[in-house]
Amino acid sequence: MPGVVVEKDVSPAVVSPGQEVHITIRVRNTGTRPVTGLVVEDTLPAFLQVLAVRSTRGIPAISGQTVRVAVGTLELGGQVIVTIEARARADVPAGTAVENIAVASYDGGRSTGPFPLPTPDRPICPLVPEAGRPSISQGWMFGSFFLAGAALLAVGLAVRRRKG
Repeated sequence: MPGVVVEKDVSPAVVSPGQEVHITIRVRNTGTRPVTGLVVEDTLPAFLQVLAVRSTRGIPAISGQTVRVAVGTLELGGQVIVTIEARARADVPAGTAVENIAVASYDGGRSTGPFPLPTPDRPICPLVPEAGRPSISQGWMFGSFFLAGAALLAVGLAVRRRKG
């Protein structure tokens, strides 16, 4: 089975206008067979300007805010490191935190590497899948939000009736 691990590091994690940012994305194959069709992608926040991209394997490309590296096959135990150099735009407020998710797509799956790593008190929202049918987890999330909204509406109506 493929086992693709994505790790992302951003330095510094909080930026000021004009400050340079170094992003490192490590993708490792920890599975039991080679991974084929591997593509590493990272869409940077709008307040960062992409300056350069380097990769230990594959062909890097920049399109707007998105960096994409077509790696191809990653052998068992193999690793690819993508390095992105960026600069905070002049209009970014000082102290802005860099938060986003790198994605490794491959034949048969997809793995993500969020930065910063989520914690119980600071979760990172899941990625929205590409066009197509919603996943089970999305349906569950929608249902949960719907029920929460309906409950709040019911409580609001009950409070309004008591006052009125």
